[in-house]
Amino acid sequence: ATADDPMSVNVTGHAYAKIVPALQVWEEKMLFFGRILQGTTGTVEIDVLGNGRHTTGSIVVSPEYSKGIFKSNAPMGYWNTDDMQQINNDVKVKFIGPNDPNWPFTKTIQLVNPSDPEHPLTMDATLEVNAWVGQLEFYVGGVLTVPEGAAPGLYSGTYDVTVSYL
Repeated sequence: ATADDPMSVNVTGHAYAKIVPALQVWEEKMLFFGRILQGTTGTVEIDVLGNGRHTTGSIVVSPEYSKGIFKSNAPMGYWNTDDMQQINNDVKVKFIGPNDPNWPFTKTIQLVNPSDPEHPLTMDATLEVNAWVGQLEFYVGGVLTVPEGAAPGLYSGTYDVTVSYL
């Protein structure tokens, strides 16, 4: 109640604004499955959670490999792993394009050999955000399927990831 009107109440509202830095993201390391021996078939998996590389079928692959590593200037906070949103810094990371059932966390990508573009390799990519570093990092791994008859050559492809404020 107020002194002038015992039937009314005053309340104070609050307003705020948050100035955030422009986001910068860079690819620190490319996703590399290794050199695969022609004539071997199956899958090569780069485990995005850091559990190494696994193969199925008759695949013969060189020892070197790397998950894709991306870094950003966005400071880390607490991540909601259900929807990959950073709670206290209002940042989210996702693949672009809802063309997979588990999007935005997985995406199917074609890797093409320029000398045999009619027979691409298929990669089911996986996105994982690292919640235990001082700045935003995220990783891309996946499962590469190598069919019978894959021609020798360099197979490559791209994928797009969005890092944005909510």
